[in-house]
Amino acid sequence: MFKRIIKIANVSLIIIFFMVNLTSCSFKTKKEPKNKEDAVFTFRI
Repeated sequence: MFKRIIKIANVSLIIIFFMVNLTSCSFKTKKEPKNKEDAVFTFRI
């Protein structure tokens, strides 16, 4: 049971990270990909 919960949590976190990346890309289309990576690091912290 715990392993299934952990897998579901990991999938949900991956989906959230993809959504955050899509939103950051849509808001920061003109900037370089390095800025996108920095935004991802800020969200991780």
